[in-house]
Amino acid sequence: MEGKRGSECLLKPVSNIDFNPVFKYVTSKTSKQAISIDYWGSILSILAVASLLYAMTADNNQIIFLIIGAILLAVFVILESKLKKPIMPLSLFKDFERTGAFIARFFYMAAMMSFWFYTPQLMQGDLHFAPLWVGFGFFPMTMVMYIVALKLPELTQKIGNARILHIGMLLTLIGMIIVCFFQNSFGYWWGIGVPMLLIGAGQSMSISPLTVSGVIRTRGEESGAASGLVNAVHQIGGAVGLAFVALVAGNINNQVMRYQVSMITATIFVIIALISSFFLIHSNRMRR
Repeated sequence: MEGKRGSECLLKPVSNIDFNPVFKYVTSKTSKQAISIDYWGSILSILAVASLLYAMTADNNQIIFLIIGAILLAVFVILESKLKKPIMPLSLFKDFERTGAFIARFFYMAAMMSFWFYTPQLMQGDLHFAPLWVGFGFFPMTMVMYIVALKLPELTQKIGNARILHIGMLLTLIGMIIVCFFQNSFGYWWGIGVPMLLIGAGQSMSISPLTVSGVIRTRGEESGAASGLVNAVHQIGGAVGLAFVALVAGNINNQVMRYQVSMITATIFVIIALISSFFLIHSNRMRR
């Protein structure tokens, strides 16, 4: 009997449900606008970045590709200033906070990508970790990132987005300074594990505020481009930063020395990111 009643309930019509709010707020009208895609801007941006990356990583013709990349980048900027619907509206850079977020994110990801690339090599080559244990070796960083990310909304409400960003940058900087002095005698925990705790916490406290500042005060028609630019800066910053660090430290044969030089270069990137975030983001908020 219970099964029969259950089936009757399932088959019972739902005509008594009021769908009026749906019809009131959701319309069937569609907006038909001409779609304009910035093909030339897309092609020029890809070729410019590819040329600059190749100039930093190639064995020959570096100067030629550096010049080509610079010219293509200049043409891309000129083109974007003339189009009505560019892939990268230059108006996004009129706000100091957004500009500061873009610059800070570029250099911050340049540092983090270099850290992620060279640290596993050191762990395998110098500390003799198996590839699986290298993955486990990043657990301290991962767990701290997870815990801090859970507390981040509460912390942001208490002390604000800008202070969270600056604290995160400082924690990252301290962690990066420590790994710059890595020696074989330090071992994993003191040489890498403890700095990872600081870098992991700093990363969780930096990326989210940079995202918020990168899209803040954008107009409706610019919001998509701003979000796309945030992601583009994120990816390009990591690629360009790693290519530059490889150019600086890639030919050093001693693994520990190569790691130290690469981390010193990455630490300089973090310093630039911290300065950009402080003077552009913080000063803009003080003016308001």
